[in-house]
Amino acid sequence: MISDWKIRQVVFGQVLDELTALFAARGFSFMPIKGAYLIMSGIAASIPQRRIRDIDLLLPPGRFDEICEWFETLKNVSPAENYWDFERSFIYKTGGADVYLELHRQINFPARFLLPAEDLFSRGVSVNTSVIFPDPADALLIHICHMLPHVVDGFSIQALEEIERYVSPDAFSWHLFWERAESTGVSGFIRLIIATCRRHTINSHTITLPAIRSPYAGILLHFDLFATIKNRMARKLLFELPFVRNPWWLLRYKTTRRIRHS
Repeated sequence: MISDWKIRQVVFGQVLDELTALFAARGFSFMPIKGAYLIMSGIAASIPQRRIRDIDLLLPPGRFDEICEWFETLKNVSPAENYWDFERSFIYKTGGADVYLELHRQINFPARFLLPAEDLFSRGVSVNTSVIFPDPADALLIHICHMLPHVVDGFSIQALEEIERYVSPDAFSWHLFWERAESTGVSGFIRLIIATCRRHTINSHTITLPAIRSPYAGILLHFDLFATIKNRMARKLLFELPFVRNPWWLLRYKTTRRIRHS
């Protein structure tokens, strides 16, 4: 039986091919991130199972509004409600399928972590006239930083094993990775995730890990609390808020949004 993951690779791959042509025809470009990057880079083929809900594309700085306005005019595209201010959501219809698509102005709020779109595009690797891949070190940073807002849900071993898929290319540099990790403002969380990956995956010899400087992260790692604590609120209090750059800003934003949409 063909898995949902394999079916989605085919469907999403077709959508990404169509988007590549559409963007190229208008002189626009995009950077596939997260699952979209795995599919377009070919890494997805080596992953046996994975959940993927949507397509995430990062847009060039300064062209977000222009591209979104054009994209919404396409006949097979309709806007969808989205929660975050740094992205716009759409439903893209193709071949009888409705695919949820998110166009990003940035990866996430600076209050969580710093991965400026300007830096990602300046270091990106051009694949063709419309597609720019994040460079290998940035691709892994995006993957791990994206785990921070989802830490409340917990992680499967698969999420950790994916880290090894990012470091396999010859172009990957651990030196660059850790240098850039420091500028994210959440290097403690990144070290914790990499250390957890080394503990729970097989090919840990491929992973370079500097010393864990945060006593708090060291405690979490020592007791393997990632694996033992399941309660969502406890995970938010223990694993998310202590690591984000500005927890009070995020709490205020979420509270304001909740009131606004109630």
